[in-house]
This record gives sequence, structure tokens and C-alpha cells, in this order.
Amino acid sequence: MIIDRKSERRTDRRKGPDAVKKAITWIIGIGWLLLFQIWVYMYFAMPEQPSIFDPQGEFHTPRYSWDITMVKKAFIAATIVLSLSAIGLIISGLRSRRKTDHVSPLLILMVVLSFIGIFIIYFKF
Repeated sequence: MIIDRKSERRTDRRKGPDAVKKAITWIIGIGWLLLFQIWVYMYFAMPEQPSIFDPQGEFHTPRYSWDITMVKKAFIAATIVLSLSAIGLIISGLRSRRKTDHVSPLLILMVVLSFIGIFIIYFKF
């Protein structure tokens, strides 16, 4: 009898993801959007190549150097991604009370990608 009452009390009362899980999901989504934004910044910062339609550069002169303002924007975005993913890892680590709680591998991947991006931008430019 007593064992049955304990099992009744331990039923799962959670209705869905809590606020922390939702916040981590939002952090992951914003982080991936910022990583895409970094890719766009670096694409437009690359030196331009002469076109096959205008190889002499009569109508459009290509830029042969990197656009440093775009590179700076990419560096700032990579720093924001690193801080967001670090905050998400800290929150996720502090929350892990249950056996089913785990640290998101996407957060770890975002930390690694942002570190690589920061190091490349810092040492190349």
C-alpha cells in the first residue's frame, strides 16, 4: 500500500519544456542565424575576381583586397555567438539535475565554430 502511494506521487507532472529549455532552444536558433550571418559577411568581404564578361575591368573594377569593415562585423558576430553559446552551456550545465538532462551538442559545435572563426579572423587580419 505505501509503495503504491509513492509511485502515484512520482508521476511526471511536466506539461512540456520549461523556460530554461525554451531559452536554450532560442539561444541555439539565434546562434545559428548569427553563424550564417558570419558566412555572409565573409563572402562579401572576400576579394572580387574579374568577370568573364569584363576581363579587362572596363566597366567594373574588381576589388583585390579584403573588405576590413565586413571582416570586423564578422568578428563581432563570432564573439556574440561565442558568448551566447557559452551562456547556453553554463545554463544547461547548471540545470542538469535529472538523468534525462544533457548538454546540447549544437551548443558545443557553436563554441567550436566560433572559436575557429575568431582565431582565423584574428591571425589572418
